[in-house]
Amino acid sequence: MDALLTSLLIVSWVFPLALSLFWMSARLRGIGIQLAPLGALPALLLAVLSLVGAPGPAPPETGAPALGVSVSLLFTGIDLILDGTGQAFLLFTAILWLAGGLFARGYHATDGRRGRFFLFFSLTLAG
Repeated sequence: MDALLTSLLIVSWVFPLALSLFWMSARLRGIGIQLAPLGALPALLLAVLSLVGAPGPAPPETGAPALGVSVSLLFTGIDLILDGTGQAFLLFTAILWLAGGLFARGYHATDGRRGRFFLFFSLTLAG
């Protein structure tokens, strides 16, 4: 279960970045527009599985990470850590981003600039 959660921790960050690559090709932008509102799904899946699959989140005051991975990229590296407090906030924000993305899909259905909107939506979702 830990390997799956660790993979989801990385995918929840990389998936929105990968979605933004669809805008490099004019033929793939339509796919990017359709998939961009669903960019928060890996984070939602991670939040649900970490809350359900874990025996119990660590108390926030101890700061013990329930899950973590270090990626040595760039100059300083990246530490992705999910603790008890982070699990609750990840669940809330993933639901909020998913609802916002689905609403934006309908709201910008006839907008000529929706491609640009969903590009920046995906990049913002990646952090």
